[in-house]
Amino acid sequence: MNNPSRPARWLPIAALSLLLPAAVLAANPPPPPAPPGEAGVQPQGPGSHFASLDKDGDKRISRAEAAGAPRMAEHFDAMDADKDGFLTREEMKAAHEQRREGRREEMRQHAEQRFTAADTNHDDQIDPAEAKVAMPKAAENFTQLDTDKNGKLSRDELRDGIREQMRQRHEGHRGPPPPDAPPSAK
Repeated sequence: MNNPSRPARWLPIAALSLLLPAAVLAANPPPPPAPPGEAGVQPQGPGSHFASLDKDGDKRISRAEAAGAPRMAEHFDAMDADKDGFLTREEMKAAHEQRREGRREEMRQHAEQRFTAADTNHDDQIDPAEAKVAMPKAAENFTQLDTDKNGKLSRDELRDGIREQMRQRHEGHRGPPPPDAPPSAK
């Protein structure tokens, strides 16, 4: 039969078993995170992807190391400018800049095509009616984009306005630069 005193004897042991892990954690808190660059911690920022792939620390990425990044592995031969079977930071930077410039050129061509398509009266400018039909966002911001206030948008006004909007959007994500930041960072 059940002895009423039996649960009472086990209750302190059960409570102790529940509190013991918390006491151990309090007495031995986890160590603080290691500074960037120490074992087990991958640094963030420029070059951190390179460092995370450079498993042997020789400051270059072998084809085997590149296998850890499928897109890099896919484009390894095109990025390996000196064809030595390794990628250096300089080769990766050059390849990145080449891709970036290619995207910029595609964007320029796309913008030119959109402008030409929107300019239905072929006067090399976009008036409010053309903007409303073909470029609704430009139509919404027409007065801000029309910096010379002639009632039409030139390619330059449209390009500059889009750049400014992108800069503001980007700044909103990063926050404004500090007041003492060098001009290149502003």
